[in-house]
Amino acid sequence: LVPPRDADLSRHLSLLRLSRDRSGRTRLLTTNFDTLFERAAQGAVVPFASHAVKSVPRPGSPRDYGVLHLHGRLADKSLNLEGSDLILTSADFGDAYLRDGWASQYVEDRMRLNTLVLVGYGAEDAALRLLLETLDADRERFRDLKDIYAMEVRSDDSASLWNAKGIKPLEFPDHTTIYDALAEWAKYVQDPANYGRQRVEAILRRTA
Repeated sequence: LVPPRDADLSRHLSLLRLSRDRSGRTRLLTTNFDTLFERAAQGAVVPFASHAVKSVPRPGSPRDYGVLHLHGRLADKSLNLEGSDLILTSADFGDAYLRDGWASQYVEDRMRLNTLVLVGYGAEDAALRLLLETLDADRERFRDLKDIYAMEVRSDDSASLWNAKGIKPLEFPDHTTIYDALAEWAKYVQDPANYGRQRVEAILRRTA
């Protein structure tokens, strides 16, 4: 699963820039196995760390930053990253989210510290369904769980499916619009004052 050298990683870079903490460090949680986020960071000379499965730092700990592969990571020799165990089968999911429960505990701890924004997931994704329904039930016991938002393409029943799981949907007409919005958002957070000035100038030029 080696991407072509000219692969467009601009969308990955937008998400990396939007996932920075107050110290400017990336904290991006992904269930992808590939290392495209790491490659995007390297290409843009953005500092990054990479962690996978049970080696993901505990939320709120001093090492709690980087690209965090919850379901595992493939090896990438070009980045000097070793592969990890992968959560692939029903048995793997059962161990991570139920029997051992380390993955569900991780996400619950994360929700106590950060607002999660889901990008690229559907409301009926099997891995998310079990976890999110469990967390939604826990809101009655744990009042400090923060909101979760989901950016998704609008369909007839998408909003009701997300709301049923306690997730706040942010719906768009298509995937291109989602990633265009993320790209603009990423430009804004890099330099809010300059972004606002440029937007005002562009509007004034159109109305002149």
